[in-house]
Amino acid sequence: MQGGIYLSAYGRKLPVRVIFADDESSPEKGVECVTKLITRDQVNLLSIVSILPIVLAEVEVSERYKVPCLVCSGFDKPYEERSLEKPWQYVWIEAMSLEGMIRGCLDLLETVKTNRIIALHAIDNPDGRYPGTVLEDIAKKAKVYRY
Repeated sequence: MQGGIYLSAYGRKLPVRVIFADDESSPEKGVECVTKLITRDQVNLLSIVSILPIVLAEVEVSERYKVPCLVCSGFDKPYEERSLEKPWQYVWIEAMSLEGMIRGCLDLLETVKTNRIIALHAIDNPDGRYPGTVLEDIAKKAKVYRY
C-alpha cells in the first residue's frame, strides 16, 4: 500500500479515507453536514475549520454523537467562554491567542523602523468586532491609542 498513515501499534500503514463537506457558511447546513458525516458516512474523527457561529453549532453534534472533533478556528476567547459554561468531552480547539498575536505585533514595532501606525480592518460581526476590542484595550493600556 502506498497511502495511509503508519501506526507503530500495528506495525504498518493503515488506509484512511478523507471526506470533505461544505457548510455553505450556514450553522444549519453545518449541523446537517456533520450529522450526515457521523450517521451516514460513519466517520471516526471530525476536523472543522469555520467561523464561530458555525463551529459552535457543529461541535454540539459531535458532542451528542460522542465523536472526537478537532477545531481550528478563529480566536481563543469565545471558545474558552463557551467551554466554561458546559465543558466539552469530545471537542478540542486549536485557536489563536489574539492578545498574544497583537502583543507580538506591537513588540515587532519596537525593533523595526516604521511610522508605528497600526490599522485593523475587520468584518462588522462578532468575529470581527472581538479583535478590535482587544487591540483597542491593549493600545489604551500602552498609551498609544488614537482614534
